[in-house]
Amino acid sequence: MEKNSTNNWFGIAKEKIDEGARKLNISSSTITESAIALGSGFIIGYLAKKYGRPILASTFLLIVVLVILNHFSVITIEWSKIKALLGLSPNEDVHAILNNMGQWIKDHTIAVVVGAVAFLIGYSIG
Repeated sequence: MEKNSTNNWFGIAKEKIDEGARKLNISSSTITESAIALGSGFIIGYLAKKYGRPILASTFLLIVVLVILNHFSVITIEWSKIKALLGLSPNEDVHAILNNMGQWIKDHTIAVVVGAVAFLIGYSIG
């Protein structure tokens, strides 16, 4: 019996989201994407305020150590594999990456704005 009420609750919530999306003339996937951006933006903003300096310092130090070790051939960084991991082709340069990011932001403007506002709210609370 409990499982049916949970399924009904989620079903009702999904119907309400779809109904709201139709009224606003946007897709339910845009609402879902914006909700994820809202939650993650708030959490990242809050954590950035609380732990930003140590995380930034640790990340910077790690990058410097890796670059120095790579320079002295203690380790080998295969940049082509890192680019492939990030979904980039091996011959893409920074300009192409920035163009792709700009296009993604244009395609997902609502989620970007919601995420940015949530980040600022989380940062101010943190």
